[in-house]
Order: sequence, then structure tokens, then C-alpha cells
Amino acid sequence: MNLDALPYTSYIVLLEFCVGSLLFCVFADWRGKVAASFVMFCAAMISVGAVVMVLNAQALDPKSVIGGYRLDDDLVGTVQAGSFVLLLATIPYNIAVFRRDRQWSLITGVGALIVGFVLVGIVSYYISLPTWGFAGTLLSMAAGTLAVGAVVMAMILGHWYLMTPRLPKEPLQELTLLLLASIALQGVLMILNIAIPARETPDATAFLGSTQLGTN
Repeated sequence: MNLDALPYTSYIVLLEFCVGSLLFCVFADWRGKVAASFVMFCAAMISVGAVVMVLNAQALDPKSVIGGYRLDDDLVGTVQAGSFVLLLATIPYNIAVFRRDRQWSLITGVGALIVGFVLVGIVSYYISLPTWGFAGTLLSMAAGTLAVGAVVMAMILGHWYLMTPRLPKEPLQELTLLLLASIALQGVLMILNIAIPARETPDATAFLGSTQLGTN
């Protein structure tokens, strides 16, 4: 694996973690069948994840080729700024959650989600140049966001039952079903991505080590 690609890989995972976890945290809170302490823990976790994501975004070096894979380097500043805006958007959500103001927590949570999904779209375009199209990259990023968020929230909620065994089982069942649907969507997209030719094929030798390639 090319070492130059590691900041980009970890950034995408962190973005999917933050937005996906936020989506299912707001969803679980809206359903109203989870403990308030669970929502508080997840809201704080999302903000911490957003801090790490912002720090990771600073390692995105604006250059046109990363391990043989072209990026839209004009967007790197927008990606970094968008990451910071997402972090800021999680702060009022945390404040509302910890004050147990459910109405405002849902409003601020949806607001942060809008910022998150816009950022997912920007990042999808940022990395989509060699793929068969922006739509495929966006769908893949969206499916990854759903899958990561669902698995994280389901895992944490599953542990919450150890502390409060009398919690209703419906939230965990819903998260599990949403996770399975997300994985199924990823499977379909993987088949499509294999079947549809990419616009560019990265040089295989570029993945053997860390190579600093300049703009063509």
C-alpha cells in the first residue's frame, strides 16, 4: 500500500464515522426508545471523532497524484474547511443533548447532518476523477457512511443493554436491519463498480511505496 494514501484513507473512514454515527444517533433519539445517556455518549463521541477528522484533514497535501490516483486538488481547501464546519456544527448539538432539550437536539442534529452530507458530496467529487463517475463515488461514500454509522451505533447500543437490560429491543433491531440493508447496498455497488470501466487505471507500480508525484 502506498504510504501517501494513508491520510486520505483514514480521512474518509473518519468522515463516514462522524456523519454515519450522527445520522443514526439522531434517528435513535427521534425514535425515543433509547436511554438519554446513550445519546449523550454518542454525541460526545461524534464531536471527538470530528476533532480527529479535522486534524487528519490538515495532512491532505494538495497535489494532483496520490499513489497513481488523481485527485481534484483544487478542492482540498474546501474539504479542510468543510471538516472544520462539521466540527462546529456538532457543538450546538452536544449542548442541546446534554441539556436534555430534545426539540433543539433534533433540530441541531439535523442541521449538523446537512453539513455532513454536503461534505460527503464534496469529498466524493474530490476523489472521483479516475472512477467511472461522480454518481458511483457518491453512492459508494453514502453506503459506506450508512454502514459505518450503523455498525458503530449498534455495537454501542448492544453494550448499553449490559447496563440497562430492560431497554426495549426495537432500537437494536432497527439498527441491525439498517446495517444489513447498508451492507447489501455496498454489495450491489461493488458489482456495478467492477462491471463499469473506470475512466483511468492507476499505475500499479505507484502502490509499491511512498512516491511523491508532481502534477502531470
